[in-house]
Amino acid sequence: MSEHQRRRVVITGIGAVSPCGPTAEDTWDAVRNGRSGVSTVEGFEGHVRIAAQVKDFEPEQYMERRSVRKTDRFAQFAVAAATMAVADADLDVRADGERIGCSIGTGIGGLGTEEVAHRKLFEAGPDRLNPFWVTALIPNMGAAEVSMALGTRGPLTTECTACAASGMSLGNATMYIRASLQPAVLDAIIQKKPKRVIFNPGSESKESERRLREAGIEVVHACTLVLLHTDQFE
Repeated sequence: MSEHQRRRVVITGIGAVSPCGPTAEDTWDAVRNGRSGVSTVEGFEGHVRIAAQVKDFEPEQYMERRSVRKTDRFAQFAVAAATMAVADADLDVRADGERIGCSIGTGIGGLGTEEVAHRKLFEAGPDRLNPFWVTALIPNMGAAEVSMALGTRGPLTTECTACAASGMSLGNATMYIRASLQPAVLDAIIQKKPKRVIFNPGSESKESERRLREAGIEVVHACTLVLLHTDQFE
């Protein structure tokens, strides 16, 4: 086994925005005391009645108001969790940005923005589409917003592979460090938010609705981020 393969990778910072709490501390307290993050769906009506939704989250605590207006909530989760992880590690990212990368996985990206754009397209026409919706809904904007907000200048990657995204993101970040491509990497997984199923205008599928009702799927949206680096990082 080579020196790079044996190199230890450690976690020095943790941040979380989850249904159990808007911070890592609140989340851990809820888990330890048996408080579930699952509740009745809020924010829209549909066939899904329960979900694990993030509540009491204020993105303005971590981003400028102007940036909040131009980003999807999944990217806001990423910036918030990354900010917490960096603070937890007591790391000045901008002072050493070229040595710090960012690897973030997401199940689907900006699904909320995609639904808004879809509805606007068929209700008002293509001339009414906001060009900023494109940069809000694409999956890589979680990593991009974190890099711009915190100042990382190392490798920047996005894994968008459904439920496998978290494992791939963590594995790739570890690989970068062990291969000496980067001594430190911010790594995160962002789950998609619960939304309505989008059907084309004028089309209805009772079979699809029945399957949705009987699926028993519990939808979750959250972001957990850790700061990884080699144990020799200084």
